[in-house]
Amino acid sequence: MKKSLTAVFSGLALLALTACAEVPSGVDEQFHTDAYTLFIEVDEDTMEMELSDQQDHSNISLLGAKADSKIEQEFVRNLKVMADLQDEVLAGKGGALNIYLETRNVAMNTMNLDDAGQTDTFSVPKFEFIEEDDY
Repeated sequence: MKKSLTAVFSGLALLALTACAEVPSGVDEQFHTDAYTLFIEVDEDTMEMELSDQQDHSNISLLGAKADSKIEQEFVRNLKVMADLQDEVLAGKGGALNIYLETRNVAMNTMNLDDAGQTDTFSVPKFEFIEEDDY
């Protein structure tokens, strides 16, 4: 339920921000929309101290198959690294979080994503670990 609400809110945020932000040159708009949604999913899983599920990994592979330009391919490579690093980040292995954050930053830059609230970019949440209360 929470993941579906997150997806709905992420989609609404994307629609609201599309008027302000520009898709990078050489990137297909539909690819960008899919990349943005998948980036949010993988990043939120990490912030919630969860691993991305098999569907997320399959979606990364599908996104990779759609990547035509070098910038799209670079984004997919970085997103895959982010998902692959989740185990190490959540286990607290030395240096994994720094590598994750560096890779996250490169991925954000390739797709014109930003977590600092700039109006000419597509907004994503700032990275922070989130504890969920079990109800």
